[in-house]
Amino acid sequence: AWQEAERLFDILDEHPSFRVERIVDGTHIVRLHVSGGDLASLRERLVERDVLLPPVVAGQPWLALKVNPSVCRSSAGELAEAFRACV
Repeated sequence: AWQEAERLFDILDEHPSFRVERIVDGTHIVRLHVSGGDLASLRERLVERDVLLPPVVAGQPWLALKVNPSVCRSSAGELAEAFRACV
């Protein structure tokens, strides 16, 4: 799961709308910063594509991405395409 997640993070970091923030001494969670968009709406569009994310926290300027085995249901490229299509 970590290897596939790292590939996803690398692909997202290449897109101008996304920036992945890895938490120093962190956990299985990274922060996905998204420029110029409504995070709740983005999350809803991703859920429609079966990309499940934790709820958006009011006032929090990022989406939390949790690394777990579900990341292996699709390739990093397929997941990144879903993010790009929804932004």
